[in-house]
Amino acid sequence: MKTKEIEVMWDGKKTKMKIKRMGWEEKNDFLEEYMEYKTEGNRTVLVPHPLKIRAGALRKCLIEAPFKTDPRSLNAIENPEDYKSLDVIWKEIESFNELGNEEKKN
Repeated sequence: MKTKEIEVMWDGKKTKMKIKRMGWEEKNDFLEEYMEYKTEGNRTVLVPHPLKIRAGALRKCLIEAPFKTDPRSLNAIENPEDYKSLDVIWKEIESFNELGNEEKKN
Protein backbone atom coordinates (compact mmCIF):
# COMPACT_ATOMS: atom_id res chain seq x y z
CA MET A 1 0.00 0.00 0.00
CA LYS A 2 1.45 3.32 -1.06
CA THR A 3 1.07 6.11 1.48
CA LYS A 4 1.90 9.79 1.69
CA GLU A 5 2.46 11.91 4.76
CA ILE A 6 0.83 15.32 4.67
CA GLU A 7 1.06 18.23 7.09
CA VAL A 8 -2.14 20.10 7.85
CA MET A 9 -3.19 22.67 10.44
CA TRP A 10 -5.43 21.00 13.04
CA ASP A 11 -6.48 22.48 16.38
CA GLY A 12 -4.25 25.46 15.62
CA LYS A 13 -1.01 23.51 15.09
CA LYS A 14 0.70 21.74 12.21
CA THR A 15 -0.20 18.08 12.38
CA LYS A 16 1.14 15.17 10.35
CA MET A 17 -1.45 12.88 8.82
CA LYS A 18 -1.13 9.92 6.49
CA ILE A 19 -3.19 9.17 3.43
CA LYS A 20 -3.14 6.08 1.25
CA ARG A 21 -3.42 5.44 -2.45
CA MET A 22 -6.23 3.04 -3.21
CA GLY A 23 -5.40 -0.16 -5.04
CA TRP A 24 -6.84 -0.75 -8.51
CA GLU A 25 -9.85 -2.80 -7.44
CA GLU A 26 -10.41 -0.71 -4.32
CA LYS A 27 -10.51 2.45 -6.45
CA ASN A 28 -12.95 0.84 -8.87
CA ASP A 29 -15.27 -0.10 -6.00
CA PHE A 30 -14.97 3.43 -4.60
CA LEU A 31 -15.78 5.00 -7.96
CA GLU A 32 -18.74 2.68 -8.43
CA GLU A 33 -20.16 3.97 -5.16
CA TYR A 34 -19.37 7.69 -5.43
CA MET A 35 -19.26 8.48 -9.15
CA GLU A 36 -21.92 8.75 -11.80
CA TYR A 37 -21.72 8.48 -15.59
CA LYS A 38 -22.56 11.47 -17.79
CA THR A 39 -22.43 11.78 -21.55
CA GLU A 40 -20.57 14.75 -23.03
CA GLY A 41 -20.73 14.73 -26.81
CA ASN A 42 -19.55 11.29 -27.90
CA ARG A 43 -17.79 10.53 -24.62
CA THR A 44 -19.01 9.01 -21.41
CA VAL A 45 -17.27 10.56 -18.42
CA LEU A 46 -17.34 9.81 -14.73
CA VAL A 47 -18.06 12.71 -12.43
CA PRO A 48 -18.04 12.66 -8.64
CA HIS A 49 -21.26 12.72 -6.70
CA PRO A 50 -20.67 16.15 -5.15
CA LEU A 51 -22.39 15.43 -1.85
CA LYS A 52 -20.81 12.09 -0.99
CA ILE A 53 -17.36 11.66 -2.47
CA ARG A 54 -15.42 13.94 -0.11
CA ALA A 55 -16.50 12.25 3.12
CA GLY A 56 -16.18 8.85 1.48
CA ALA A 57 -12.61 9.61 0.44
CA LEU A 58 -11.72 10.77 3.95
CA ARG A 59 -13.08 7.55 5.43
CA LYS A 60 -11.35 5.39 2.81
CA CYS A 61 -7.95 7.07 2.45
CA LEU A 62 -7.11 8.93 5.66
CA ILE A 63 -5.27 6.32 7.70
CA GLU A 64 -3.59 8.44 10.40
CA ALA A 65 -5.29 11.54 11.76
CA PRO A 66 -6.06 13.18 15.12
CA PHE A 67 -9.80 12.74 14.55
CA LYS A 68 -12.23 9.99 13.62
CA THR A 69 -13.70 9.88 10.13
CA ASP A 70 -17.08 8.31 10.83
CA PRO A 71 -20.08 10.47 9.80
CA ARG A 72 -20.93 11.52 13.38
CA SER A 73 -17.35 12.66 14.12
CA LEU A 74 -17.02 14.57 10.85
CA ASN A 75 -20.34 16.31 11.48
CA ALA A 76 -19.20 17.25 14.99
CA ILE A 77 -16.25 19.34 13.73
CA GLU A 78 -17.14 22.93 14.55
CA ASN A 79 -13.84 24.82 14.47
CA PRO A 80 -13.91 26.83 11.21
CA GLU A 81 -10.16 26.40 10.70
CA ASP A 82 -10.39 22.62 11.11
CA TYR A 83 -13.33 22.61 8.73
CA LYS A 84 -11.13 24.37 6.14
CA SER A 85 -8.38 21.83 6.80
CA LEU A 86 -10.75 19.07 5.70
CA ASP A 87 -10.78 20.75 2.27
CA VAL A 88 -6.97 20.64 2.18
CA ILE A 89 -6.98 16.95 3.14
CA TRP A 90 -9.59 16.22 0.46
CA LYS A 91 -7.47 17.95 -2.20
CA GLU A 92 -4.43 15.88 -1.18
CA ILE A 93 -6.43 12.65 -1.34
CA GLU A 94 -7.99 13.64 -4.66
CA SER A 95 -4.60 14.39 -6.20
CA PHE A 96 -2.80 11.35 -4.72
CA ASN A 97 -5.54 8.99 -5.95
CA GLU A 98 -6.08 10.79 -9.27
CA LEU A 99 -9.79 11.09 -8.63
CA GLY A 100 -11.82 12.98 -11.19
CA ASN A 101 -9.54 12.03 -14.10
CA GLU A 102 -11.58 9.04 -15.24
CA GLU A 103 -12.89 8.92 -18.78
CA LYS A 104 -14.52 6.17 -20.76
CA LYS A 105 -14.76 6.59 -24.53
CA ASN A 106 -17.74 5.13 -26.37
